Amino acid sequence: MKIGFIAVVVAFLSAPVAAERLVINTNTSDELSKSVFEAIIETFEAANPGIEIQWNVYERSNYRESFDQFIQTNPPDVASGLSPNRLLPYIQQGLIKPLSEEETSKRWALETNRYPWGLMLNAAVLEEIETAGLANFEALLSTCAQIRQQNLTPIALGTRFLWTAAAWFEYINLRINGPIFHRQLTQGEVSFLDPRVVAVFGMWRRLIDAECFNVNHAELSWQDAAQQVADGQAAMQLIGSFALNALADRESPESTLLMREFPSITPGWQNTLVAPSDTVVIPAAANNPEAATAFLAFLGNTVVQQQLAQARGQWPANEVEITEEMSLWDRSNLALLQGTSSRVSFFDREVPTDLAKAAMSGFRAFLENPEQLNAILGAIEAVRKKLTR
Repeated sequence: MKIGFIAVVVAFLSAPVAAERLVINTNTSDELSKSVFEAIIETFEAANPGIEIQWNVYERSNYRESFDQFIQTNPPDVASGLSPNRLLPYIQQGLIKPLSEEETSKRWALETNRYPWGLMLNAAVLEEIETAGLANFEALLSTCAQIRQQNLTPIALGTRFLWTAAAWFEYINLRINGPIFHRQLTQGEVSFLDPRVVAVFGMWRRLIDAECFNVNHAELSWQDAAQQVADGQAAMQLIGSFALNALADRESPESTLLMREFPSITPGWQNTLVAPSDTVVIPAAANNPEAATAFLAFLGNTVVQQQLAQARGQWPANEVEITEEMSLWDRSNLALLQGTSSRVSFFDREVPTDLAKAAMSGFRAFLENPEQLNAILGAIEAVRKKLTR
């Protein structure tokens, strides 16, 4: 079953719906997102005085577990969604209401905002170095060597949180083996001992052997690594566009930082973009589906999406025109999002939970001790086999 996402553009609603309660569960637990979503709710309530909203906020870090519980036992009218792969079982169980009735292409979730992963660069650092560029993997290796000659860290890496290392595996796999194989692998259909997977680690090891990464990465968070790029101590970092939020205390980081796509490896493969999205769904057992539908239409407005997206360092699902007045950061991120029709969610959103945990632990272990690759892959594969029995 293919899960479709819909992004709609509608006018703000002004007519009241039913004088009933609308229950909304979200994962907007950080203070900025919470305050922005609160303002969105207030605007909707002002336009629809007949609707009283009960808003429940869940921690984003363990929202999957919360979603699994309330969608089956006490479903709200509207809820923050999950990634397509994680939402699919609930759709198959009949727990999610379709947003459209076309039998061949039902839509199950409203996509509100998305964010790209790419190489965050310090333009000021790279301007001072005669680099080979980032067009392909060989150019990246050459650029790393040139940056090291300046006594700078080529690529800042922080793996204190295991998921950050997954981006390297994901992009190298996409660039070597393509999106179809990547999808098969993340769904547990391919062995981690497959030669094509081993080839991914072989390419990754070239970066390790070339000393492209800082050696103390396990001690650093992704925020620490982002600070190094902003400080000019490192030239780049593979990270999502939310990284700019970690630099809020700095003066105009958006004018010196930019995002570039991950270099190509296998000629001919379309450069698939890692770009997770945030979505909202209507549970099938919603008590007030009419008001829920009205609220989703409201969230489909580009202005509303921009408010929510900016709070998270993201961009609206509705396409936004790139203008010269935008910052270097905004222009480069939007160019990534609009420059490809092939997108995947982030690794830990695509892979079964237990397999994702084992794989991400293995990724960091590989970065620390690449000689142990066989043992690392064996441990990951053991988890995959257990899940697919």
